[in-house]
Amino acid sequence: MKRFFFLIGVFIFGTTNVSAYDGNHPLSIEDLDRAIAINPASADAYYNRGLLLEKQGQFPGAIADFTQAIKFDPHDASSYKARAFAYASQYNYAPAIADYDKVLEIDPRDPNVYYNRGLSYAGKGDLSKAVSDFDQAILLDPGYWQAFHNRALVFYQLKQYDRALSDFQKAVALGCKADVKFIKEVKEASRP
Repeated sequence: MKRFFFLIGVFIFGTTNVSAYDGNHPLSIEDLDRAIAINPASADAYYNRGLLLEKQGQFPGAIADFTQAIKFDPHDASSYKARAFAYASQYNYAPAIADYDKVLEIDPRDPNVYYNRGLSYAGKGDLSKAVSDFDQAILLDPGYWQAFHNRALVFYQLKQYDRALSDFQKAVALGCKADVKFIKEVKEASRP
């Protein structure tokens, strides 16, 4: 079970949001503090400061800033996505899932959102919903090897070894550098 959640952590942190840059000039938290002082209703300033805080691992501050950005622009999926990522980074899956649900109301065609919500469901232990979201991510992007890989991990947890092996093989064919030893374990487990 530890291996499963470790790999989920690797992939959830591997999908980051855009960074707070304006052309070639990186924004600093101080720059964004000044922008917010000038225009306290600037969703963009809160969003970008939240990204910088998130990048520094300051998730509570990032969540507060993304919440402010949502308050001032509730129809922008980026702030919900970023806040969901921050919640999931703290293993706080229920609000992450709620934010991913909101993103999908705004943009139901983003395979990354289904993938990340699937990771949150898996982290929460709701493996059937995780599989469903990985299925949807793969439907929208058939080359999404991370979704195949993590769906394989869920199938493994569900003791559906043939399905796990099939997904591992698809992930590897698509470019995943899978743990060969672990794939051998799945092959052994799938034998009658």
